Amino acid sequence: MNFLATPNRAFASTVQDAWWETGIDDEPQPISTLALEATRASEAFAPDTAPVLKTGAGRAEILAVFDRAERAATAGDWRTAAELFLTMVESSPLFGPGYVGLASASFAIGDVATGAMALEHAITIYPDNPILHSQLGVALAHSGHLERAQEAFLKVLELEPHNVDAIISLAHLCRASRHFIEAVELLDQAHSLEPNNANVIGAIGTCALDLGDRVSAEASYRRLVALDPQHAEVQLLAERLAR
Repeated sequence: MNFLATPNRAFASTVQDAWWETGIDDEPQPISTLALEATRASEAFAPDTAPVLKTGAGRAEILAVFDRAERAATAGDWRTAAELFLTMVESSPLFGPGYVGLASASFAIGDVATGAMALEHAITIYPDNPILHSQLGVALAHSGHLERAQEAFLKVLELEPHNVDAIISLAHLCRASRHFIEAVELLDQAHSLEPNNANVIGAIGTCALDLGDRVSAEASYRRLVALDPQHAEVQLLAERLAR
């Protein structure tokens, strides 16, 4: 399934307008504590960690740097955290939590390229972590790499077939490449899974406007206001409906 096999390249140059006004995060965000904690429970922190760590960088030293980086991130000093995580992965390139932390810190300081690179490394170590694939998809879409973003979100759905956020993201990728019918089909699927999901309702309204269907867009707008009047999509839909 390749929705972007023949993308409109001229339109793709304005992908951020098509993608980021839809209610999805306007840039990749620091990875959740839950995702980071999941990596801490991995083999990288097991007693037999020695083979994972590069010779000369002992387990205790690596974990000490990791703790310093986490404290810096908790304090909001993401730049220091990024520097510490980068030092960590350079000395121990198979230490997965270091890449997850580097991605998180890089996104926090707006360095999407480094964050995406770190996620790609992390995924080689944790290939079945859907959170990492999802974050990579967001980062790639933000950078304009639509086909690679699509692959990342499709991987999420391979791991979690009912992941509504990934389905919505694929729908927005379809919008960005003007594959509106595929976008509608994906949003129908998301709606069948979570009919009261405000993100789904907002995306349906946005897609309806793309297709010139004001009646459906207005219905989605009213439904969204009833579900979550503070949702970011409420203002965006209102502005577009007022044009």
